[in-house]
Amino acid sequence: MEILPHYQFVDNLKKAFQENPLFIGIAVGGSYLSNQLDEYSDLDIYLVVSDAAAILDFDAKKEILATVANPLCCYTNGHDARVIICLYQLESALLHVDWKWLTLKEFEDRVENPAVIFEHKSALTAVIARTESSYPKPDIERTESRFWSWIHYVLSKIGRGELLEASDYLSEVRTCCVGPLLLHKNGLYPRRMRHAEDLPRAEWALLDKSIQKEFSKKACFEATMGMIKLYQYIRKSYLWGNFQQLTEAETACLAYADYIGAKL
Repeated sequence: MEILPHYQFVDNLKKAFQENPLFIGIAVGGSYLSNQLDEYSDLDIYLVVSDAAAILDFDAKKEILATVANPLCCYTNGHDARVIICLYQLESALLHVDWKWLTLKEFEDRVENPAVIFEHKSALTAVIARTESSYPKPDIERTESRFWSWIHYVLSKIGRGELLEASDYLSEVRTCCVGPLLLHKNGLYPRRMRHAEDLPRAEWALLDKSIQKEFSKKACFEATMGMIKLYQYIRKSYLWGNFQQLTEAETACLAYADYIGAKL
């Protein structure tokens, strides 16, 4: 049976870093942790470092990460500079790696309990034993206060004929907000639209109606209406389970949808 290059990369990582005093320990999460790696997987690696290593600049960190393998590209995550993303050319594969460069204190706040590859004085194991991991849950109240303005924006762009903007924005609403709510409702990690194909058939059917099937005003409008119905369905399962009365924003946007629909 062929061994995936991911495992060799992790072995090389351990050999390269375990004697480096900058590193307190290293752990691997994601599909590596759940033993679900395949050729399409990336790696989520936690680098738990000393306080001195935590303040290294990007170029210094990149130089260290290049000792495992030479990255084709390397950059920091726009939302969290502690996350460094690299693409490596291995002998048999291109490998995407998300490096999470953390202090031991920062390791306490994590979304999972990763597999510890090495550690000094059981430091990572001790943190995992005394703290709990949790994946951020979607915030239905936050979504409710914003959803209808997002839908109005999409509808207004359909009305104007800016279909690419409308289509892209609708996809963003699904990927960043409505989709994670639906995944969380079904016990899946609310990560964008990851593994949405595992949703129950009836809920996938609702999701499918929020996906634009062709590049036309009519198709974009139908997908927008599908998004509204999907969100209204999801909302009943959350804090708004007893929510019956339409908000003013919802009422106004539904009327605006009727107006745009009549113009198609």
